Amino acid sequence: MYQQTSNYLPSSEVIGSNNFLRQQLSELNETKLVDEISDEYLQFSRALTIHVGNGESVIFLKHPNLNPRDISTIAHEATHAALFLLKAVDIKTNKHTEELLAYLIEYISFRILKFIEDMNHEVEP
Repeated sequence: MYQQTSNYLPSSEVIGSNNFLRQQLSELNETKLVDEISDEYLQFSRALTIHVGNGESVIFLKHPNLNPRDISTIAHEATHAALFLLKAVDIKTNKHTEELLAYLIEYISFRILKFIEDMNHEVEP
């Protein structure tokens, strides 16, 4: 169970169990969100992006690996976080801002993948 917070973007990645996610949200004083996330939803969901305000997102991943399915899930969740961040700073997505959106998705995805890679190296004997 791990958490990483960015120095550059208002987002965090949380990797671990459902209880770990709830603990991390509680520490962010997001008890309303903790109550809204049902055990049933988390049981069947591989990932979740929660917007906690001011453009900040928490991306929750259930014990991901660097396989194609998990990488595509990371891209999916990174898109949610990027769109929320743009909305928070009042940037609408259109043909003039699609490159900005693409760079944000790339950056958020990279951070998550790097975090998973670093986490996996910590676990190796």
